Amino acid sequence: KSEVISSQEQGTGPVIVAVGSLLTIEDGSTITNANSLVTDEELRAYASLRFVDLPPTQPERESLLIKAMDYLFSIESKLQGVRTSETQELPFPRIGVMGRNMHISSNTIHPDWKKAQMELARQAYSSELLESGSVQNVASEKLDTLEVSYFQGGKNAKSFEKAEAYLKPYYKNGGLGI
Repeated sequence: KSEVISSQEQGTGPVIVAVGSLLTIEDGSTITNANSLVTDEELRAYASLRFVDLPPTQPERESLLIKAMDYLFSIESKLQGVRTSETQELPFPRIGVMGRNMHISSNTIHPDWKKAQMELARQAYSSELLESGSVQNVASEKLDTLEVSYFQGGKNAKSFEKAEAYLKPYYKNGGLGI
């Protein structure tokens, strides 16, 4: 489906124009060049039901879905089973997965996986899901009467509890370790 989508930010901001979708949706049949489990329409419906904000334009929302998929790639080793094909683009669909007391068919994109991607996309709107580079945490700093302590080499802990609620049933050993 090829439609022109355009939006102008309030004021004198830039005009964003896109033709069609940047997404190729995996439906369980290992689609060539798939890059998402979820459409923009599905993401908007998910956010609307939860009264959460998303960017105003389709390209911005689709970018969040790609970032969410990047995160799902990063946790693939935690997932049960294996990819159904060595040539498939995404970590889903999978062979050998049990979740919520059911066997998940190897040609299925489970709704929980889609919800996890949408929740991660929603979270990517306000913060980075994956960060590169070193983290420098405060060791000690004083400005007038305000004092803050930092330490080097720490790791910022991010919480993805909502997405994890959808993913955990499909982790090896229920997410309790390998």
